[in-house]
Amino acid sequence: MLARSFGAATVAQLNLPEHFLRRCADRAIISSFNERHRLVVGDAAARPIPQPLGADGASPVDSVQLIDGASIREPRWASLPDETPAVGRGFKFPPSGAAAAADLGLPGEGSPYEVRRAATIVARTLARDGLGPVAIEAAIVLRPLQVVADPARLESLLAAAGIPVDLLAMLELSGPGGFARAGCVAWLASQTHVKGGENLAASRASIRRAQLAFEPSLPGFRATDDAGAAAAHAPLLARLQLTRGDDWFGIGDGGAVDIARQVAASLPGVPLLISARQDHAPVIAQLARGWSSERGDGENASITIMSEAVTVSQWAQDNARAGSLLADGHAASAALLPRYSSRGSELSAFVPGDSAIGDSLEIAGIRTARSPLHFQGGNTILVHDAVAARRVLLVGEAEVYRNVALGLSSAQSLDCLRIELGADQAVMLPSPSYHIDYEVLCLSAPGSGRITVFVADQEAGERCIVAAGLAALQRANVFDSVTANRLHEGLHAGTPEAVNQLRVLLRLQDGAANGFPFMLASHFSTGSPGESAIGNFLTFLDALDSLSARVSIDQDLEGSAHEVAMHAARCRLNSDRAAMATELAELGWGVVQIPCYNAAARSVCPLNAVRVGNTLLLPQVRGLFSELDARANAVIWTSVPGLIVEGMTTAESQRRNGSLRCALSIFS
Repeated sequence: MLARSFGAATVAQLNLPEHFLRRCADRAIISSFNERHRLVVGDAAARPIPQPLGADGASPVDSVQLIDGASIREPRWASLPDETPAVGRGFKFPPSGAAAAADLGLPGEGSPYEVRRAATIVARTLARDGLGPVAIEAAIVLRPLQVVADPARLESLLAAAGIPVDLLAMLELSGPGGFARAGCVAWLASQTHVKGGENLAASRASIRRAQLAFEPSLPGFRATDDAGAAAAHAPLLARLQLTRGDDWFGIGDGGAVDIARQVAASLPGVPLLISARQDHAPVIAQLARGWSSERGDGENASITIMSEAVTVSQWAQDNARAGSLLADGHAASAALLPRYSSRGSELSAFVPGDSAIGDSLEIAGIRTARSPLHFQGGNTILVHDAVAARRVLLVGEAEVYRNVALGLSSAQSLDCLRIELGADQAVMLPSPSYHIDYEVLCLSAPGSGRITVFVADQEAGERCIVAAGLAALQRANVFDSVTANRLHEGLHAGTPEAVNQLRVLLRLQDGAANGFPFMLASHFSTGSPGESAIGNFLTFLDALDSLSARVSIDQDLEGSAHEVAMHAARCRLNSDRAAMATELAELGWGVVQIPCYNAAARSVCPLNAVRVGNTLLLPQVRGLFSELDARANAVIWTSVPGLIVEGMTTAESQRRNGSLRCALSIFS
């Protein structure tokens, strides 16, 4: 992991703390074990091919429109890989119509030696030494390329070397010989062009005292309150991104199109903005006309389909943090865009398609600004605590360390994110899952405004899933009723013997080197529309592995080092969840455990929910694991009286490492 390339450097040079790297490694250990030892093989039924829509299709509905997005004018981004880790450290996605930037901020072989040398220094030391000190070292290396002390020339050279010059402009140095905000580059030019020896050493010491005077990219922007304190106000807009023009399995599968269909039905009075690639967009527009005609007379809010030249992901939450601005006394939709859209935890791999469609939001009437900061929206949760009269930003630790890579300190990074998203307080949380919105759901109680935080009861989720799988095996007569009853009793009591016996019956002790037969997995379905037997079976195996780690059966693993490591990783991540719950309780909020199973693509996670008015759109998998859905629903109903809970099927999306909040962005 530390050896992975990130531009001209490696992850080892990003100055990441040990505890964060350990969590990233733990998730990777579990994932790699599943990839090698928890597979289904055999004659699985092929995915049904969706029927093409007829030419006559649904009749046009005035409230649906198909328009071209900004990326249609910028096809250069369509040719780049979906994830591109090789970008310059200071690279920032350019605005639509800007000069070609396909080099991604990395100096090529034709660049002057000084630029290439400075770029190496920046890539390898920026996270460790900080923005100011590295900027002066880069300026010294670049000095031969300046005939005179020219700030504009130096700024261009620093940018080519990977210095985030937009952040550099926010430094200020008080006192004699210092500089005001926006004066750093001119100061560097004067210091490095004419000075040397002891005087230059004094300049190095001075810039270490420089402070960051950060100002918001979109003054007055307030990120949408995820807890719903302002539930009386109707949302301004709901936004989704669709990766295809059809369902994966069919209606009820919980994939991207199915979520859009459910959102259209559940929010009839809320305008929808849907981004899709240009070959999918016309098909989606035709589908949307059908959704619009079903939304109800007098409530047909508009549905806009934005056609893009680039490939887009499903995760609308990550590439534009939704919110609002006050304009003439009224709230207007606004979005803050990250420096560039990214994926990954320990590094920030550039996602060109999701970055390119940011400019399309302006076409749709959404005010935007591109931040100098990195962030993935799923790793930020904004809570308006009406009782304490404060807006609290919860931030997953990866978002802080992304900005440390730009030369900020951890404290600066956290405070800058707070300012950008319009919060009074920011709290960094550990990330047992990829994003904290898989671990935390904050809800404001109707009337009182009291905040309740729901966190994962991982053990309850494990037991619920394993019990459902055991019942499926019993119905299929995989073993007799006497054995089934004994296993049910033992698993309910949490005895290692029962867990071991079930592992033996499934041959988990062999490491499943050759995979599990499809015929076994096929029993893990109730026949519900869109249900995946294989997906359910893999979730069952994962929950059984998690339960095995919990009851400490490592002594029976017969020397499987990978499995022992996987069990240890699960135990450490569960300890992280407990520590996170304690930290949330210290904010003065009520913390309630909810049955949940967080396991990346094998999750059953109701926490990734979306609050819209007094309704909570709750992700559910239904089918075999309906009991877990029902239990989670009951806990929320009991804990937050007056809240309407509406289930939304998201099973296929969860199998793709996301769920409802990941896919649905609400502007309010």
